[in-house]
Amino acid sequence: MTGALRYVAATVGRPWAAVALLVLAGLAVTGPSLVLGTPPTDSATFNRTWTEQFSRLFAAGLLWPRWLPDSFDGLGSPAFFFYAPAPFWVAAVLDLLTLGLLPNAVLLGLLGAVLAIASGLAMHAWVARAASPWRATLAGLLYIAAPFHLFDHYSRGALGELAAYAVLPLVAAGAEDALRGRRGGVLRLGAALAALLLSHLPVSLVVAVLVLPCQGLGFLFACRPRLAAAGMAALRVSGSVLLGLALAASYVLPALLLQGHVSMHDMNEGYYDPRRWLLIAPGGWPNRMMLVVVGSLALAYAIAAAGMLALLRGARDAAAPRQWAAIALVLLAVMAGALPWLWEPWSPLARLQFPWRLLVPVEFALVTAVALGLPAGFDRRTLGGMVAVVLAMAPAVVVGGGLIATRYEVAKLPRRQTTEAAAVSQRFDAFEYLPPGRATRLGANQGLRGETYESLVAPYRDRAPAWSEPPGTATVTLSPDNRGAGSVAVRASTGTRIILRRFYYPLWRLEDAAGAPGPVIAPHGPDGLAAFEVPAGETALRLVWSPPPVMAAGAAVSLLGFLVLLGLLVRLRRAA
Repeated sequence: MTGALRYVAATVGRPWAAVALLVLAGLAVTGPSLVLGTPPTDSATFNRTWTEQFSRLFAAGLLWPRWLPDSFDGLGSPAFFFYAPAPFWVAAVLDLLTLGLLPNAVLLGLLGAVLAIASGLAMHAWVARAASPWRATLAGLLYIAAPFHLFDHYSRGALGELAAYAVLPLVAAGAEDALRGRRGGVLRLGAALAALLLSHLPVSLVVAVLVLPCQGLGFLFACRPRLAAAGMAALRVSGSVLLGLALAASYVLPALLLQGHVSMHDMNEGYYDPRRWLLIAPGGWPNRMMLVVVGSLALAYAIAAAGMLALLRGARDAAAPRQWAAIALVLLAVMAGALPWLWEPWSPLARLQFPWRLLVPVEFALVTAVALGLPAGFDRRTLGGMVAVVLAMAPAVVVGGGLIATRYEVAKLPRRQTTEAAAVSQRFDAFEYLPPGRATRLGANQGLRGETYESLVAPYRDRAPAWSEPPGTATVTLSPDNRGAGSVAVRASTGTRIILRRFYYPLWRLEDAAGAPGPVIAPHGPDGLAAFEVPAGETALRLVWSPPPVMAAGAAVSLLGFLVLLGLLVRLRRAA
């Protein structure tokens, strides 16, 4: 028996076998969505709106489509000034590779499969640095099949978090290298942090505020460096963080500094107040079903992490697994509300909306602890430990699996089918990307309702792309391109106001045929549509894409970060 187990361990530890197993595992766990398409997840309507437009504009040559012209039934959305683009770049490339033949739900299933496989391979690479090959393969398999990982795919539709799963192992590896002063560690951590920022901003915040500091403390306890060495380690990590921020500045700066032009402030109140989602106050949860899922997962993970610490107590060469088990417990304690002041409005974590987002790094930390804590050899004791881990996770898996299965049943409900049809025709988008204050008047914290969107878009459904106010005072012709820019021709009988059928955002300007500045575009009416005034007579204008200066500043900082990265790479190569 032991010989057979060792043969299996040796086989799955081989590189080709590990890759094959991880690819098959990724395809297996996402198989239903590859065949049936993704079910109606919490974000299904938004994912459809975003991936369809992003992929179409990407294929047309617009590599980063920040403005989505078809959202809100053609009123437009600046979604990708604020939402991280990385998973949608992957979706756009997959759409190109499949010649645009896949239905959107199946494309999203394929995206989930690719991200799951990438996460398994990244976890394998991370664990293989300090553990035997078979343990690295096991870590990749556990990570791919982690319950909240699958819940994100099948129930929440959280594409950004799925991408973050794939990047987290790279961040941890880069942080370890930077802390220990290994060659190229600063560059690897900086690049990984940039990738994480471009994948999911909330998980990046958790990593910066909690995970990296905990990893740094673990380094101090394990290595006990002198003060000067500890200071140098802190400087290296700080430099990596600055490099990561610089590389991702073209996204991060606009996302943070343009929030006054949308209704983002509404997304931290009421339903989205993180203090309502703490485990220490279950009576306040707006969604009791989510409490069942998160509560069962948190309990299972706490038992597993505490069990790992107990098993490894006094063990030699077990600092790393103890560290990651402890990090998992710290994250679970913060998520539960053991330190409630961390969720007050002044805290950076208050921007997370949902404390259970911490389950993403919790699963990473726990899988790392389990994989590194197993003995190097593969025997009956090891097999027994693995069985114990699986049994400890069984309740959470059963609960999560049952809820995921119901998602496909929900798709058959008439109300859901009606909402889905409205989402397709009206291009539902997220309320937080409406003009300031509009989300509050619509009652954004009441959840997704087709009639709410209908009340928003119905007054403009039959309108032309532009019209005059008062009506009949001018004829207007607007020919927009993919970015919403284009030519505007106006023939007015008197001075009048021209209304564009799009929400106002500071993304365009008007100029005349000679390139001189034209009328100023400003918000108009209760819905904040874009408008400008023209004199009597004929006016020919050009609507020009002209985003705020912060976008150019972000691009300049990213270019500088890239040049620094390139320079450091050249220096490393010369020193080799």
